[in-house]
Amino acid sequence: MDLGLIKSFLELRKPEELHYLDNSKESHWIRHHYDNYGALPLPATFEKEFECVLPDFCEDWEYYKQNLIDEDYIKKAAPLLEEFNAKATKLTPKEALVWLRDELAAVESKQKLGMGTSIINTMPSLIEHFKVKSGVRYPIGIKPFDDVSGGVGSDDILILTARPGQGKSMLATFVASNLSALGLRVGFYSSEMNYQAIQARFASFTGGFSNFAITRGRDVKNWEDYIDSLQDWQGEFIVLMPRDLGGRFATPQDIQAFIVAKNIDVMVIDQINGMSLTHKGSRSSNDWTVLADLQMKLTEIQKSLGIPFIEVLQLNREASKDTEPDLSNIAGADRFGADASVVLGLWRKAKDIAMLKVLKSRDFGGEGLKWEFTVDFDKGKILPRTNSVSAVKNAIQINQSKTDDDILD
Repeated sequence: MDLGLIKSFLELRKPEELHYLDNSKESHWIRHHYDNYGALPLPATFEKEFECVLPDFCEDWEYYKQNLIDEDYIKKAAPLLEEFNAKATKLTPKEALVWLRDELAAVESKQKLGMGTSIINTMPSLIEHFKVKSGVRYPIGIKPFDDVSGGVGSDDILILTARPGQGKSMLATFVASNLSALGLRVGFYSSEMNYQAIQARFASFTGGFSNFAITRGRDVKNWEDYIDSLQDWQGEFIVLMPRDLGGRFATPQDIQAFIVAKNIDVMVIDQINGMSLTHKGSRSSNDWTVLADLQMKLTEIQKSLGIPFIEVLQLNREASKDTEPDLSNIAGADRFGADASVVLGLWRKAKDIAMLKVLKSRDFGGEGLKWEFTVDFDKGKILPRTNSVSAVKNAIQINQSKTDDDILD
């Protein structure tokens, strides 16, 4: 289908004209988007999906419509009118109309149904497909995970899960900060923290400042130099909060609109438990059926937009803070297990020791892997511990940072 016609159709925002679209892959994608989200995609969303630039289209809507009237749907539906005329003389008007309705619906459903893809014929393009796909991966800053997985890619949903108070929001901010440092535009939905609190943690992770000092309003050394250095920062870190939505919790549709409006490369959601299914709904809490429905809708959006999602999820109350988390501790585990490409469980062995375990991995053989870290979230340090030597080195490095005079008297 001509891209100029698509540009005209998307700009005119007339979903009632969907049936005029042809049988191309672009038209199928537009219909699928409308079926899933109840709205036509924006031209910018289409351009991102198909990696193209839509040209200007100067003809009027009637010209566009007339060109599409000659397409498959009309060609296949027109003969039904002749058959309908014949049946109308033999059936009651109601029976004839019911028949016509069902037949037209059958034609339309066939239009929406793709004709399939030949595995054999498309085999020559397979290696190139995965070369491109594997090349678009972003390390999240957790070295042992990045070493075995390559980071997150455009088709990944990475879920970070833990009991309350274990540091999952801080870990999410750490990951988001590292992705932003790569030059990516990172979106961050926070249902609980305000943007200043997230800024303070960002400064800790990217500048090594004391989060305690910043949040107590104290002057810290080299702050002006740090602010100047951000002028050269290539990425972005954009926070969406309930206050931006009139005080209500975000819906999946809000997340989609935010991603499109801000041209987001990676979306971090902290946390799913702080979202709602509808604009009028209340916070989802830990109702596993609501959480599962939320995840299903988020997955649809992630697949449609083709960007990595990193989602924070609270474990249910059956998970003990003294034991390793398990996939079964997630409310609605079947839904999250099916949709996530990676699930990482976090727990604290001690105040300065955190554990991370791969509870599920779809694309690499990592299930069951565990890593131990020395952590100092105040100064933004997360250091892997592989043996007693590394543990001692980590302790020395963190203790040294704690004795540095970062606060001006």
